[in-house]
Amino acid sequence: MIRAMQRGTALALLLAAAIVACGEDVRLGGVAENATVDGSASVDAATNDAGMIADASGSSVADAKADACSAHPSTDAQNCGACGHDCLGGACVGSVCQPHAIATGLGGPWWLALDATTVYWTEHGVASPGLNAVRRVQKTGAGLVTLATADGAYGGITVDTSRVYWSLQTTPAPALFLETTPLSPAPPAVTDLSYVMGTFAAGGVAVDATNIYFTNGASVFGASKSSISMASPVIDPVNGAGALLLDGANLLVASPAGGVFTGPAALMPTVMPTALPGAIGAADITLGGARIFGASGTTVWSLPRAGGALVGFSTSEIGAGSVAVDSTTLYWTAQTELRSAPLGGGAPIKTLASGFTQLGHVVTDATAIYFADFNGNTIWKLAK
Repeated sequence: MIRAMQRGTALALLLAAAIVACGEDVRLGGVAENATVDGSASVDAATNDAGMIADASGSSVADAKADACSAHPSTDAQNCGACGHDCLGGACVGSVCQPHAIATGLGGPWWLALDATTVYWTEHGVASPGLNAVRRVQKTGAGLVTLATADGAYGGITVDTSRVYWSLQTTPAPALFLETTPLSPAPPAVTDLSYVMGTFAAGGVAVDATNIYFTNGASVFGASKSSISMASPVIDPVNGAGALLLDGANLLVASPAGGVFTGPAALMPTVMPTALPGAIGAADITLGGARIFGASGTTVWSLPRAGGALVGFSTSEIGAGSVAVDSTTLYWTAQTELRSAPLGGGAPIKTLASGFTQLGHVVTDATAIYFADFNGNTIWKLAK
């Protein structure tokens, strides 16, 4: 009986030591939640947070997680603010992961796309007659590859399971091209898949199983993915047509001047746009669950996919230009800052990174946020 009590006391001491070693549990944005243990707290007799496993007799066996907790959670990049919270290459300062550059020395990156391993982007910061570029880099920061260069301004970019697609407004010969290359091999072979003659603004790009769609500042165009052909308008006119999304069998197109519009994702016939009720002019839009989220300069907002009452997450932004969501959080760039808010509201807006002069688009995956620094010519990564 005495030995059993001693074993129970030893287990309690091990648990207390693990909690002290871990320190604060710091969430994205540096908001700390201090764990407390009182007399009402219960501990699972089989497995506890320190990774200790108790056998039937009450003795403890340390598994591989027992040593995972750092003595310095304010600076340990593998245990930043919490046991196992990895900054994924970034530094840990004050128990908060910091953004770190995964590509530098670029030419004004703006639009972004992701797949499971790679970040893709387009650039338009180099004035004619210089060359802008389309590039990719692994999410770790390794393997920077230039996919294409041109005297012109590159626009939106997207990927499917085998290819990457982007738009290009050429200079000085005025034409808007939709270009593509396989995800591998390198160096890539670029194909001009579709085109529209004239001077336009290279905007958003979207693809489905058979077609490509892209905007030119005035309309949404479409073409087949399987053959090189001149594009035809599919939703026309859309003044200021920019960001473009597929929502099932429909297209959603954002216009900073007019709102958000929708139409069928089909090559024929050309249709007039349908305004989404409640939406306001937007530089960028994205989908999350049953809602659409948008960035509109001073306002970051959401509304139901079918339209309806608009909910403002923030109405005092400066240059809010891009949005991304995961299952719990909305992220956006606001010219000089990367910011976030819970999807359900009820908590303060957080500034995740600041000190920039002009940020471009933001995208996210399960573990990190990626954003383009247009004036800083850098792609940044921030662990969640």
